[in-house]
Amino acid sequence: MNKVCALAAALLAAGSARATETSEVPQFSVSLGGGFAYEIVGLNLALRVDHVEGYLGLGLLTLIPGAAFGARWFPRPDGAGFFLGLNGGFHSYTGSFFENGATGGRFVSATLTPGYRFAWEHFFLQAAVGGGFLYALTFYYRPPSPTKNWTFFPDAMLALGLRF
Repeated sequence: MNKVCALAAALLAAGSARATETSEVPQFSVSLGGGFAYEIVGLNLALRVDHVEGYLGLGLLTLIPGAAFGARWFPRPDGAGFFLGLNGGFHSYTGSFFENGATGGRFVSATLTPGYRFAWEHFFLQAAVGGGFLYALTFYYRPPSPTKNWTFFPDAMLALGLRF
């Protein structure tokens, strides 16, 4: 546990070393990656101003139609180093997607993922690991319908991107 704390402290110190720089100019980025922020495998379109970056995740290999969205906070205003991501998602399906006799359903998710972004000029590599909750609402032909379920699930992300 002490090694994990030491690593986290080193990453935060490295991130704050350049925290005196300011960047109030909005910066757009596009990245290709995997994880719930990318709808399993997909694109992430993001707009960052100073320490905060909002994004929309569009799935190329998504399991259920929907969208991912969220925000990342960076201690450094240049959008590199340590970040904390708050991710959300909404998905909806009709028919028996899970072969369980369901007629449809909705999923809403929220996760918290600390991570790190390595940046070189216009390119970046980022990774994050965390977890959160999934709320599932499932409809059936027969009672009990609808059913509601809360589940904890892990979340991880790995991506390559380009900043403009």
